[in-house]
Amino acid sequence: MTQNNYFQFLDENIKDVFKNDTNNRIGSYSLYLVYPNVIVESSEPFRHTAIVCVEKEGINIRPDAYPLMKFLKENQEFCQRVVEAAPYMQFLYRSWSEEGMKPDDLILVKLPSKKPKLI
Repeated sequence: MTQNNYFQFLDENIKDVFKNDTNNRIGSYSLYLVYPNVIVESSEPFRHTAIVCVEKEGINIRPDAYPLMKFLKENQEFCQRVVEAAPYMQFLYRSWSEEGMKPDDLILVKLPSKKPKLI
């Protein structure tokens, strides 16, 4: 896969209404540009937070002040690292690239949580 495929995945699966924001969603994941990092986090199917350093010489952006998708379009070399930062995001990417499935079409099955018994 090329870097452009990772950008294409992000671009096709982030809703247009959010593309001019620093915060975005794909499936159960939230992505935030807090330069010099992109934070990728989810609580489903498991709680997971990853911080991807996207610092690049010559770029000076105030944290939470630049649209994530604009940044990634201009710096596509970081897209693969953002996608690969989280295991379930990798699954969403593979499902999209190999099967043509959009993340919103995949259903997360929540397992019932067991309450501990008091003894």
